[in-house]
Amino acid sequence: MRIADHYGCFVENRFRRKMDIIGNSKGKWIIIIMKYDKRNLLIILFLAVLIFIFFSKLFLSDYIYYAKDFFRYFYPTHYFASHWIREGIIPLWNPYNSCGVPFLAALQSQVLYPFSFIIYFLPINFGMKLFIATHLFLAGIFTYLLMQQWKTSKTSSLISSIVYIFSGYFISVVDILNILVAITWIPFIFWAYVLALRTFKFRYIILTAIGIGLQFLGGEPTTFCATLLTLALFTSSKVVVEWREGRRQKAETVRLNGHASRNRGWNTYFKIPLVLVIVVLISLGLVAFQLLPFLEMVSHSTRYKGSLSSGMSFAEATRWSLAPYELLDLFAPSLSYVIMRILGEQGLIDSIYLGIIPLCFIFIGICFSRLALFWMLIFICFILLSSGHYFLLYKWLYTFIPGFNLMQIPVKFFSIVTFAGALLAGFGYERLKQMTKPGKTISVCIILAILIDLFTAGVNLNPVVKDDFYKGEPRLAKLIKGNPDYCRIFMAPATSKFFYHHSGQIDTNLLSLAKEALLTNLGLLHQVFDANGVECLLLRDYHVLMRMITTGNLSQVHQLLNLLNIKYIISRERLDGNELKLIEGETINIYENPTHLSRAFLVPNAVVIKDREDILRRMLRRDFDPQKEVIMEEEIQNQKSKIKNKSKIENRKSKIGIINYQPNKVIITASSPTDCFLFLSDTYYPGWKAYVDGVETKIYRADYIFRAIKLSKGEHNIEFKYLPSGFKPGCWLSFITAIFILCFGLVRKYIHRR
Repeated sequence: MRIADHYGCFVENRFRRKMDIIGNSKGKWIIIIMKYDKRNLLIILFLAVLIFIFFSKLFLSDYIYYAKDFFRYFYPTHYFASHWIREGIIPLWNPYNSCGVPFLAALQSQVLYPFSFIIYFLPINFGMKLFIATHLFLAGIFTYLLMQQWKTSKTSSLISSIVYIFSGYFISVVDILNILVAITWIPFIFWAYVLALRTFKFRYIILTAIGIGLQFLGGEPTTFCATLLTLALFTSSKVVVEWREGRRQKAETVRLNGHASRNRGWNTYFKIPLVLVIVVLISLGLVAFQLLPFLEMVSHSTRYKGSLSSGMSFAEATRWSLAPYELLDLFAPSLSYVIMRILGEQGLIDSIYLGIIPLCFIFIGICFSRLALFWMLIFICFILLSSGHYFLLYKWLYTFIPGFNLMQIPVKFFSIVTFAGALLAGFGYERLKQMTKPGKTISVCIILAILIDLFTAGVNLNPVVKDDFYKGEPRLAKLIKGNPDYCRIFMAPATSKFFYHHSGQIDTNLLSLAKEALLTNLGLLHQVFDANGVECLLLRDYHVLMRMITTGNLSQVHQLLNLLNIKYIISRERLDGNELKLIEGETINIYENPTHLSRAFLVPNAVVIKDREDILRRMLRRDFDPQKEVIMEEEIQNQKSKIKNKSKIENRKSKIGIINYQPNKVIITASSPTDCFLFLSDTYYPGWKAYVDGVETKIYRADYIFRAIKLSKGEHNIEFKYLPSGFKPGCWLSFITAIFILCFGLVRKYIHRR
């Protein structure tokens, strides 16, 4: 029974043989396994019931989340992905935000995360609810299995599972889907990795790699890196323990035999870290189709520090650090939340509460074993990392550790604190059980007390709203859909700042106003093009251009608004300027920009300016007319002579029309009486290719951030296609990795059979 309790349903064949010998009957072994499976099944069902009770308001009514990023990011992006995947198109590009941005590469979009298909093929509101509940359920099971691997009792394992999935941190992020996914796979990764280190079996190495890959596809790189760091520290501690054990055995052998035995060799000191290296390499190979486009986007983002960018500042990197007073939440739920709202600190995590009883168990758990001591050190270290700029060494880490300056919002590191705290709570109860030997009644009462405490603290942590709130179509969306041409909207900077600064408030009236104003990203729900965008990674060049617009007077940058194809401007306040026409002024002011330029138009001439700052200065000049000349950054191929005619191409002599506009493809027809350039006010980005009458042609970076191609006179069919530069090589690398795993597994199985 002890062996069965330790390994559960994953007992190795050698242990089955031992049980057969002990029991002298295969029938006895079957009875033991059936009894064990039944008990574990009851615990799994118990976890499922707890989750259903906790989310009963969601599942038994028509309510859904709306606070934080759920309303303005995760719901719209998953709706967008679901719409196009049902159409048979994987959306690699998002054409609706910021004049077009990579969608797959952004990582947070979770496009190819396997469990996202729950949302894609179910009604989206129910799919989102099931997606959240499924991940809590999986996290609970994996935490339970991990504790079972460390030979704790079922009660201790269940306590760890409950504390983890109903902790304040976990419940705070159920509506922040990328963090939810990342912390779900932490216990699974460690469960598989513990088995991999214990048995050195290839199947567990693969399971660990799959868990890491799933966590990466979930879209939270900070938690992903924190998990890898914890794995590395766990591996190092394992090597140290093995080394100390080897020295102890050597000393014992000398004492008994008078001479030392042979050293353990490389199996001890190199095989363990080698497992981690293999796991990481396989996991990165499996997700290469996502990893390579993501790294490419990072290199073009505001976070990357290179020759063209200073990267993300320390102040930006440590935004939303865990303040010291927020640790009070460990003892009194929501106390720090009230203080945080007064002082205006981080607004991502509403609670870090672990429960009063589990907190007591954490301090008791230190005495359980060296394993518990390791997790206590992890608990303390990641509290310090979560503190961000409050931690004195964080600036040193930001400066000298490669990649650390790319990570933002230090409070995300608290996911590891929560995980370590849940494990320590289970260890603490196990230690208490060894000392006091409580009966079943006391154990049940302890579990109920923990549940009542955590449910009371967390059940109302995430506000909900009627799910038909997302279904209504704002007047602005109806107005735009009534226009035959492609155009964009733009929210005035002051209005955008107002909604951003009030985004943490639980106010349905404010939410309704934001919906009517088509707050940034909400255009995805109605296929409305927006010059703004909310993204984890901001494209560096577009950010520079938008900063010029948002920090200046709109009348002074009006020619840039025209260039960006902005027809409607939304504002809470009245806007000055003769160029704009007020067409709606009830709950929100909607202005029409009559002088906006078309999404695509023909330009007769091009001028080459290689200095990027000079380009911006030229674009801000009053005499700059994008319809007369387009600014290029490199010489034009096959340009025999410069066009001397600087006037616009007359509309009556030329035609241009957008035939098809999809996430990964744009089809345009154009007719011109002379050689010219086709300008498209969509973001210039690697991976886009252009074809004129079926022949590939070069895309030039035009007017700082947009696209242009050269056209000869006559009628043409133009097609723009997008495929991330690293997507195809990444798919091949992932395919080769999967084939290697399959072949290696089959070979090992064949050798084992022989």
